Amino acid sequence: KVRKFISSSSGPMINMSIDVSASRLGDEGLLKLMDTLVTSCDELLDQEDNLSICLEARMNGVGSLGASKLFDRIVNSKDNGKSTEGETEVNIEEEVAVAEDERHTDIIMDVDVLDIGLNDLEAENADSKEILQMHLSVQELVEHNNAPRILRLDACGLGGLACRAIGKGLTNRHTGTDKVSQNKDSYEDESSNAIEKEQLKPTFTSDRQTNGLRELYLSGNDGISDGGTAALAAALKLARGVTDDSSTPILDNLDLSSCQVGDGGAGALAVALQSNPGCLTRLDLSNNKITNTGAISLSTALKEGHKKSKRDSYLLDELDLSNNVDIDGEGAEALVAAVTCGAVRKLSLRSCSIRWRGASALGSALGKMLIDQSRQKQSSSQSSIVEIDLSGNKLGKKSKEKKSATSAIYTSSTKTVISGINFLGNRIKSGLKDVGLSNVVGSSLESDDEAEEEDDTIGSELTSDLDESTIKCGACAFYDAFADSVESSKSASVGLTIKIGMRMCNFDNQAIDALAATCVLAGDDFKSHLCIDCNMNKGSPDFAVQDLQSGNFKSSELTEMADDHLAALKILQEARESAEAESRVNDLFSFGGDFDDDGYNAYDDYEQSY
Repeated sequence: KVRKFISSSSGPMINMSIDVSASRLGDEGLLKLMDTLVTSCDELLDQEDNLSICLEARMNGVGSLGASKLFDRIVNSKDNGKSTEGETEVNIEEEVAVAEDERHTDIIMDVDVLDIGLNDLEAENADSKEILQMHLSVQELVEHNNAPRILRLDACGLGGLACRAIGKGLTNRHTGTDKVSQNKDSYEDESSNAIEKEQLKPTFTSDRQTNGLRELYLSGNDGISDGGTAALAAALKLARGVTDDSSTPILDNLDLSSCQVGDGGAGALAVALQSNPGCLTRLDLSNNKITNTGAISLSTALKEGHKKSKRDSYLLDELDLSNNVDIDGEGAEALVAAVTCGAVRKLSLRSCSIRWRGASALGSALGKMLIDQSRQKQSSSQSSIVEIDLSGNKLGKKSKEKKSATSAIYTSSTKTVISGINFLGNRIKSGLKDVGLSNVVGSSLESDDEAEEEDDTIGSELTSDLDESTIKCGACAFYDAFADSVESSKSASVGLTIKIGMRMCNFDNQAIDALAATCVLAGDDFKSHLCIDCNMNKGSPDFAVQDLQSGNFKSSELTEMADDHLAALKILQEARESAEAESRVNDLFSFGGDFDDDGYNAYDDYEQSY
């Protein structure tokens, strides 16, 4: 099939996608497939043709030895797939024929995407020498111009040593130092020392960063943890771009999700991002063990690196810290500051532990960012779209289910009834005791003290059920903080688009009204589109979802919802003022007032005024 596809294709660039995932190829089958590709490319393609291959071979039982040979095949694809292992004779006639035929030297087979995820490359029963050979091969692959643009090694059992090998390859590639296969016995000969000296000379060319490895996916390798992350971070710190301002990143995408990375690994990456600004474009650290400490370290490094860098563009296009459950409002506030200062364009904090305080910090930061943008001319090289995703955090005000039926119906009126029953019961017991019938009534009737004790117990259970998310609505806190931050500012045309993800946040109708009010305020005062994705919230009407998601602040429906929220705030404010005044009067009345002879008291007039 491979040979038939190549022979039937035409044009200088041929793209081929091969998916043999879950085919139980093993080491031998995958290598045969690779050899077929190389030989078919050499035999069937015309002069100066290029073959670009996307090879997916997940879940095929490939081990460390098979992966090592596969990497070697890719690096040495121009050798026509012929292995030199065990060969002692050289066919001079064939070598001369190949040298005379220029088409063999002009044909390029490029493995653009290589996905061998879910293969146990470092199995527990694997030979240590084979694992070491695999590490050397992946180092050579990473530092080579013929490396795949996208390399996926998800859930392959890799650990810190594999990351160290990858890091060495990145460092050698981006510092202009090539030590190709210096540790492989198969490449040693009498002239190895002279060759090594020649290869150690810096040989930078402009295509070294535009070609080769650009995206590295290592998700699901638990063995990486902080040690492996630190090895990769050291490589990112040491590697330099072609130009002094590091305008070209070392990697466009680094995925370390689900790798047991903690605050130590996050701190190491923070050092790299600050020391070598722009070394990454996208960084995925989701589903790890990072806490507020690691989040603050990353935020500080990004802000300092942004100040250090002379570039107008974002230091990091995307940072994903979703499902790090120990990141709460404190960490979110720090990370949002990295977005509003221009260091990060897109931030994902889905399914963390962010509550209304984090939403309040977000609203305040966005308001200040719009004010800053209105005071200075925005750089033309910086994107006018920023994104922050807080979906899956319990931002809404939603009470938890009660623990029992008793606590579910336990209201103030119920407590009053119980107190009355207990009072009557005690009176009955007292009367029976006087006539010598105290034993007739059992102990089922509680004393006042026992009732009060039960009141306290149930009240404490209800209080323990209430967490931070039930105290205040995150959407209302978001609006309040945003409105307060822009209250004293003048209207200006900023033209910024801010995309906020708030899906599955337990929002009710009141919360959606608050979001609509925020969207309208940002549009009216700053001519900016605040696009809020509030899908999968029970209180989200369909029309509101669509208008909020598009940031259509001129929508009549959103304007009406915003007016409803402002009216509710006014009523709430009046109620608070009234309650405070009543509380002050009650305090005065409890200490005794100055009554006139006819029973008149100043409290009467005060009460009538309300």
